[in-house]
Amino acid sequence: MSENSAPDEMSELAGRLHAMLDAAPEAIIGLQRDGKVEFWNPAAERLFGIPRNQAVGTQIGALLATADGDPDWATLVREACDSHNDGAQTQRWHEMQLHCSSGKVLTVDIAVNAYLQSGRKYATAFIRGISARQEAERKLQQADSRLSDVTDNLPVAVYQFRMEGNVPSFPFANSYWRHLGLTPEQVTTDADRVFSLIIEEDLPMVKESIMKVVASGENWHQECRIRLPDGSLRWMLGESTSIPHPDGGFIFNGFWQD
Repeated sequence: MSENSAPDEMSELAGRLHAMLDAAPEAIIGLQRDGKVEFWNPAAERLFGIPRNQAVGTQIGALLATADGDPDWATLVREACDSHNDGAQTQRWHEMQLHCSSGKVLTVDIAVNAYLQSGRKYATAFIRGISARQEAERKLQQADSRLSDVTDNLPVAVYQFRMEGNVPSFPFANSYWRHLGLTPEQVTTDADRVFSLIIEEDLPMVKESIMKVVASGENWHQECRIRLPDGSLRWMLGESTSIPHPDGGFIFNGFWQD
């Protein structure tokens, strides 16, 4: 390699690296240790609605303010630099809410890593937006956890029910289902096990009533007989109310009681 070719190759390598960062699907932000922005890729422009020429040279906190209760940018950068000092740097993701100077309010996942260059510490923030669908799913999971705390001591079989196309599912079931011979996990992973409890003579009537309310979003009310694992029959009353689901259709919150 000649002396003249070395700078050219370094320049070409730097250009390829810059192009790779520009093509990345997630927002990548280069930061000085004091929080001043040095790099702002196109994905960051799209996600936050802030052009590169406005971002570079500005304090990150002025562009993307963190919500109360979330770590601020100074903390994120300091933790990344301290982790780099320890030699055990790992990519730790934080789910946070950002208030952008463009007016956007976003829920995002953020990871900040540090690196050393020419004796100085710098940080790189990797940020990916959480879609409306993902956010809805997270809120449903949180609601399920709270629902378990509230319903596990009730003397009725509580459930959530949804029909996706022609496929029924029970996203939630409380612990009382054990009294009917099924664990909550069996209810939520295999809807057919729930319908198998209903005696053959009553099953068509129950399915017809379900399809009617799935189409209309009306509340559901139906009596039927089920057979328990010991072979005994029990009359059950099922009731549920509907709420719109984020993906369309309805989800039904209800219970069975004898």
